[in-house]
Amino acid sequence: MSDFLKLILPWPARDFNPISDIFVYGILLFFLIYLGIFLWKTWHRSRLISDLTNKVNQHVKPAKPEILPRLETEFNGNSELAEVWHEFQNSLITREPKENQEKIVYKTDEASLFFSEERLLGQHMNLEALVAALFDKQGYYIVLTPHSGDKGADVVACQRGNKTGGLLIQAKHRQAGGKSDRKAVEEVLAAKSYYEKEHGTTFQLAVITNREFNKPAHRYSRSEQVEMYERKWLTQNLKQYPVTWQDVNKSQFYTN
Repeated sequence: MSDFLKLILPWPARDFNPISDIFVYGILLFFLIYLGIFLWKTWHRSRLISDLTNKVNQHVKPAKPEILPRLETEFNGNSELAEVWHEFQNSLITREPKENQEKIVYKTDEASLFFSEERLLGQHMNLEALVAALFDKQGYYIVLTPHSGDKGADVVACQRGNKTGGLLIQAKHRQAGGKSDRKAVEEVLAAKSYYEKEHGTTFQLAVITNREFNKPAHRYSRSEQVEMYERKWLTQNLKQYPVTWQDVNKSQFYTN
């Protein structure tokens, strides 16, 4: 029996025990095969979503009737991404009743797709970049903090022409049904002194989520005077200040 097996076997080692050797090697082989399949599927799906997202990003308005069918061929042709396509399509079109039939109205502003298309958002669409693009549309000077070592803040939004006003924002993405907790508030509070010293101004603190915050988070934000913005606020503001895919991509370069 090999020294390695002697270390991992749960029973005392013997000079010759072919049954135990075969059993352990079989388990190790099964585990390695299963791990290999899992890693391959994860890589394959990630590559598919990445490729398809890049194709969507080539179009400023992918909902146009002359563009959407081509994208459908790319998405819906793959069984793994059929559900993704269904959600994506629903975010781009509105079905309205018309004489006992459905009239399809294509949206020309793609703001809502970032919230109905959770898979693409989670994989490749950065919520921080979306928030940055939204505040840029509202006339703020935007800085995206580094993905690592951000001190607890994701977006710095300064009012143009007003060095004493601005927002320091922590953004939290959650999947459907999930709620953000008070950790977001704690993080942006911890970041306040660092960014105020770096930018030489005083910031109003804010936390944003694409879903909702739980009750303890709401209570904590009120006690610490931290603004709290949820999905409803995002949806309303994106209707008022439409954001496209290209806006989000561009905002990712608003870094220090």
